[in-house]
Order: sequence, then C-alpha cells, then structure tokens
Amino acid sequence: MPLRFPIRPEGLTSGPTLRPSGGPNGAPTYEMWKRRIGASLARRDEWKESVIRFFVELRGERVITWGAEEMQQYFDFWVNILYSNAKILLGHIYFQDPKLIVKKTTDRVIELAPMIEALAQYYQRELKIKRTNQKALINGIITNLGVTKTGYKAIFGEPIEAVDERDEDSIAVTERSLRQMGLLKDEKKGVLDPEKYHELIADERPFVINVSPFDMLFPVGSKEMDELQWVGQEITTFLSTVKNNPLYPKELTENLQGTHIVEMPEGRRMLGIDRDAFAGDEEYKIIRIYEIYDMKNNQFHIIEPTVRDFLHSSANPYEVLDGHPYDFFQPCISPGKDVYGTPLPKIDEAVRLEYVTIRQRIMAHIDKFVARLAVRSDGLDEATLRQAKQGDLGSIIITTDDPNKVFSGMPNPGIDPATFIHLNQLLNDLRISTGISEAKRSGEGRRKTKGEAVLIEKGSDVALSVDQDKVDDFVTGQARRLVQVILRFVDYPIALMFADPGQAEQERAVIPSEDIRAEVHFSVKVGSSQQPNPELDRILKTDLFSLAINPATREALGFQGKAPDYVRMFEDVVAAHNLPNPEDYLVDLPPPEQELEEGEEGGQEPANILQALAGGQQ
Repeated sequence: MPLRFPIRPEGLTSGPTLRPSGGPNGAPTYEMWKRRIGASLARRDEWKESVIRFFVELRGERVITWGAEEMQQYFDFWVNILYSNAKILLGHIYFQDPKLIVKKTTDRVIELAPMIEALAQYYQRELKIKRTNQKALINGIITNLGVTKTGYKAIFGEPIEAVDERDEDSIAVTERSLRQMGLLKDEKKGVLDPEKYHELIADERPFVINVSPFDMLFPVGSKEMDELQWVGQEITTFLSTVKNNPLYPKELTENLQGTHIVEMPEGRRMLGIDRDAFAGDEEYKIIRIYEIYDMKNNQFHIIEPTVRDFLHSSANPYEVLDGHPYDFFQPCISPGKDVYGTPLPKIDEAVRLEYVTIRQRIMAHIDKFVARLAVRSDGLDEATLRQAKQGDLGSIIITTDDPNKVFSGMPNPGIDPATFIHLNQLLNDLRISTGISEAKRSGEGRRKTKGEAVLIEKGSDVALSVDQDKVDDFVTGQARRLVQVILRFVDYPIALMFADPGQAEQERAVIPSEDIRAEVHFSVKVGSSQQPNPELDRILKTDLFSLAINPATREALGFQGKAPDYVRMFEDVVAAHNLPNPEDYLVDLPPPEQELEEGEEGGQEPANILQALAGGQQ
C-alpha cells in the first residue's frame, strides 16, 4: 500500500512524523505496539478525566442530584444532563429516515444508481442506523467525538464438507470472502486446506454500531483525523468469548485470567459463606483486547497485552476503505490539544460561568435579605394581612385555594436593575454562541407580524446550517462506507433482496461484481425536525389567498386558461387559524337567474352584498 501521506519536517507537520520501525519491512513489532497502546491509553485517560471534570462542573451549576461516584461509573448521564441543550443545539439529529441519493458522476453510476440507492435505503431500516446515529451524534455534541463502526460479520459453525460435494462457484465465492476478511490461513500452516475442506458460512451480514468515544485510541500527538497512521479500539468482552474464538491460538489464550465483574454478595459473607459462587466461572469474567488498524503498513492486529504475541495479525481488510471501519463526527472546529478536540459546551464556558455566578449571587441575596411568605389570603387577620402587604415582613405572595394562582409577585429590593439587564445580555450571548436564537430556543418563534416571523425563521435556520452540513457529511460518509463494505466482502453479483419473488432470475436487478466503490458518493435529504411556525404559516396562507382574489391575478391566470381554487385555499386559511370544520364557513350559492324572455320585467338591483349573496331581491 502506498504511503498515505508524506514525511514532512517536524516543524511543518500537524501530527507525528513517520518514523522507521523495528519489524520486517519496517513494520512495528508486537512490543512496539504494546508501548504505543500504553501511551495512547494514558492520553485517552487524561482526556476522559477532563470530560469528567467538565461534567462535575455542570452538575454543580445545574443542581443535579447525582453523586460523584455515580458519575464516575455511569456515563449515560450525559444525555440526561444536557439532553435539552443538545436537542436545542442540534435539533436535526432527530432526523427522519434519511433519503440517500447517489450522485450521478459517471454513466455506469447513473445506470446502477437506483439499485445502489435501494440497497442503502434497505439497510438504513434493517440495521436501525437512525437510532445508532442519534447516539453517536449526541456523543459528538457532548465530547466532540462521535463514532460509528461499519463492517461485515460472518457467522461460522456449519459442518465441514468435502469440496467435491459442493458447488464450485459457491466454494470460490466463500474462499474469496474468507481471504478478504483475513480468515483464510495459508495452506502450508495446516490450519485450513481449501483444496480438501471448507467451512460453510452460516450467516453473513453488514453491521453499523455506535462506539463509545472513550474506547477509541489514536497516535499520541495526532492533530487531524485525515492524517492518522493507525486507529485502535479498546473492546471489553467476556473471557470465555476470547478463549473459545477459533481465530486466536489456544496456546496464547489458555492462561488468560480476566477480571471478575460479579462480586460475592455481602450477605453471603455475613452468613459465613466464604466461597465465591462465581469463582472460576469465565462467563462472569471480562477481558480487554485491542483492535489495531495500521494504515501505514496495511496491517490488522488484535492484541491482549499480557500474552507474548498477537492474538491475530493479518492484512488490513479495510485497506481500500480508508484503512479502518470508523466514521467520526466532530462538530467543534476549535482546535484542541490533539485529535480529540474541544467539547462543544466547553466553548462558551467563560460566558456560562459568568452568567451562573451572577445568578447565584442574586439568589443568595434574595435568600438572605428578602423574607418570603406564601399563605392563603383567608388565613390571616386583616391587621396581619395589611402589615404583610406593607412590606414589614418582607415580600409576600398571597394565593387563594388555588395554589397556582398568584396575586402579587416577589420583588427583589436592593438589587440594581442594571444587573438583570447584564444577566439577560449574557443569556443572549450564550444562545448565540450555541448557534440558536432566543425565539427558537424558547419556542417563541411566533410573532404577530409577517416580517418578524420570517426573520425569526430564517435566522434560526441560518444559525443551524453549519451544524446541518456536518451531520449531512457524517451520514453520507457512513452510507458510502456501508455500500463499499458490502461490495468489498460480498464478492459476487448482489441480487436485490427486495426484487419481485415472481420475477425470473435472469431478469432481476443486480449490482455487478466489478469494482465501483470509488465511484459511489451520496447526498442526503432528511426531514426537518424543527418545530413548525404556525404564525408564519397562517400569514403566508392568508397573503396567498389575498393575492388569489385580486382581479389582476384572476385575469392573468385566465389568459392561461386557469383559475385559482378559492375553496381549497380558503379551507387552508381557516385550518391555519386552528379553527375546526372549514366547511362551516362556506355556504352554497343559489343557482344563477335565467335570462328574461322579451317582455318580462326583471327584479330590482340588489341594494347590498347580503342581497347579492341571497339572490337579488328582498
């Protein structure tokens, strides 16, 4: 594989320069990989701790009741703490199922586009990619690193059969698939002899999964995702799974110990039962292994640092797919210390802390100097009530039997009004820095005038456009990788699984087996998740109806042999006003009067519009 990026002087590079390695052909040795993983884990842990500290700060500011220990153990609380902020900031991550469209770049792609689009759309639903992407995008918003992994999974276990008992084409196809996945060993090693025996693949399918950003490893000092020399993933799995995997040499796995995930209950110890019921049970032990995709040397390794050699090592199965199976979503463009970047909520930290500090001081002043009394008005005698209203006891909130009905609010004496003005300015700065307008954030994008409504709608859409582009790039890149994976590992013509079952085999649409991966690029159309603006909708429909009843409009359309559908447009206007049954506002006109015969007298001219609608005469 050619070098993916050139060696540059240290002062000009944004990442580490390529250095010679100690293995065959310059490839890193097993011991070198162990040191690299150790250094990357140290940097990963440092970044993880910074994220934890950030969330501890948020916990204190937002008066979240979770304790520090729980936050250390469970990181699902990200979504709970910042769920509403994330939804406001990037509401379009809750997109409808995206419509993937192949870009028409060549004649061959134009011909195959309907089949490729159908294939991609089918797996969007089959693999529940929408749900996976929602998790990855929220991770990206909170930590600036959302990750999905796309690959092809083969399930083995069928009985081994002799070659002469099987179809030759099927044998060739399966052997190619095995070789591309790095699972077909050389014959001279005696592990698998394709000329005599072959293991059937029971099932094979693509997958797209969400990966925790805390499981990803990168070269220390790397600045850009596009210049990574290798990518690693820490995988936590069961010890029994590793020991029973036929891909790993038994002499390496038989002495692995793992770590208990289930401890003996305290109650058993109190009863004098010292034996751990789960001791020695490998189903309740976990172990961490590391997948390494070496793009520089075109190698794929699986490493467990306590053994003496690679658990698995082969050619990189994703060589032509960027060298790894991951798609990254990083919404923050602010440079960070390295490839991890800066969490998006961290950008507005200075403004946010000032806002919170001022707000806390105001509330502390109120708590200290302003006594508050909330009572039922009929629970005080007249003198006490008058005294309370005069402020001798501090401010007062008087309610009736309905505790939600407040007669008078609580004043804040002793606080300069300019403080509240500054607080509102800070709040607006926060909303701007997070890319959302005040009206959109508070759901108040409904104004009484057409101009205000249009400005609010356009302003909020523009504020989100940059983030929308990033999401689109992530979704289309992931879709392209999925199609590439399918065309990479399914080395035979792909009959569409949604073709008509009654259609003749030779007539079914297929994607040919020749390599078109480099030519497949997607664009995406997604449904808007923003809240509709009823006020703007009402104004626009009313304006359209006013335009349609204009005589000049009717005349212009009449020249083209057309006329507006007034009834339908009127019903739309009524519906936009949230009024039920638009037909209630329409009445049937009486039949037009017939022309009078010669000698007959006509009626009087209608005196007003009511007479005209009623048919003329009174």
